[in-house]
Amino acid sequence: MVIREISLLQEEIPRRVFSLRVLGNSKAFNNLAPTVARIVRDFHPDWGKDGGGKETALTAAEVNQVLAEVGVVDNPQHIFISGGLEFAVEGRTLRVGDFSPDLGLPAEMVDRLTVKNVAADYIITIENLTPFYRFVKTCRDQFLAIYLGGYHNAVRRRFLSKLREYLAGTGRAVPFYHWGDIDYGGFSIFVHLQKRCLPGLKPLYMDVPTLEQYRRFASPFTPAYGRRLRSLLEDPDYRLFHPVIQKMLQEGLRLEQECVEPPVFLRAGEEKV
Repeated sequence: MVIREISLLQEEIPRRVFSLRVLGNSKAFNNLAPTVARIVRDFHPDWGKDGGGKETALTAAEVNQVLAEVGVVDNPQHIFISGGLEFAVEGRTLRVGDFSPDLGLPAEMVDRLTVKNVAADYIITIENLTPFYRFVKTCRDQFLAIYLGGYHNAVRRRFLSKLREYLAGTGRAVPFYHWGDIDYGGFSIFVHLQKRCLPGLKPLYMDVPTLEQYRRFASPFTPAYGRRLRSLLEDPDYRLFHPVIQKMLQEGLRLEQECVEPPVFLRAGEEKV
């Protein structure tokens, strides 16, 4: 019954509201959530083709990520954005740059907005909230930054797709970058986003030099985690990260994004040194 109702969702719904509507109790879904998330990951026509079934269990964070993908969320979601973007909703035009340091865009507004202008040299998605705010408060480039909050869900992908389609229509070659953790989850988020939404996406500060520069802040990982990490070396989708994964396995270390100073980005068309 729960799987059927999830498949019928047309928009995001808070988990407790979903539980109350379907099961008659606002907390009843909590016991089913891990099993439902595993089924979605392994058998959903979109999610499953990314390799569901590799793991026998999901962490609590992964359960939330999978459920968010199909529209069941803890609370109503906002997309936090900052920088050079103008969009129209119901005849009114808003400039994101007028909101400091950022604007929280309600998820339900995404389908109703029309992109009017992207005044940015590049667009960057940022995995975690603290680095997002550190970046938007310190960077002086012409950018458009989007906070992902871990795995992006369908709503965030629709928003990013609107940006990509607008730019394609103008003929502007504005690059998309992603900055995340140097760990299994960070690599997975990048590949997930690249495959489903942004085929030209490039990683930033998720490489060997960054790991070496901030090595003193890195954290050790368990043998089980190392086995998960090593499995990515057999996956061609992760070939961009194979050098840093090999370095991580040699050192037994992972690095969270919060340990890295907000990067100073170069203008579009240039490469990071």
